[in-house]
Amino acid sequence: MSILLFLIIFLTLVLFAKRVVRFLLDTLGAVFDSVWHTGFMDLSDFLAPAIVLLVVFVKIVSMEFWLNEARTNKEMVKVSQKLEEWRSEKGKYPEDLDAIVGTRPLRKTWYTDNWGNYYSYQSISEHNSFVLVSAGSDGRFGTSDDLVVNGQKSSSNQPI
Repeated sequence: MSILLFLIIFLTLVLFAKRVVRFLLDTLGAVFDSVWHTGFMDLSDFLAPAIVLLVVFVKIVSMEFWLNEARTNKEMVKVSQKLEEWRSEKGKYPEDLDAIVGTRPLRKTWYTDNWGNYYSYQSISEHNSFVLVSAGSDGRFGTSDDLVVNGQKSSSNQPI
């Protein structure tokens, strides 16, 4: 069902783009008519699908960025929940992520975010808290796209 809907939308966009391209080519005037028209096919037959495919490609790329961020946030919440469980059992946070990952194969992905960058994890024993940071899409820590999860203080439920 979704493939059929995609095809209908795609064909509609192609036809619309073809009309826009045709209009733009027609406004260039008769001077370029011999250049743009080749008999039974013209440039709009090629440009319209190319424009639509370019727009679809840009949307897919931007969606992939958003999905990576959403997946990383979701994973960081899972990691922080396991860190909280560890703290409630042991009285403090682990020194590194190895303690909660252990030998569990499904948790091996908890070392890296969805861009393939390693998380920065720091246990802050004097405050009984932690900081888990993803470098974000640019792969550099300390920039505006970093994703940060702060652990809880043991004396209150407020993030540090």
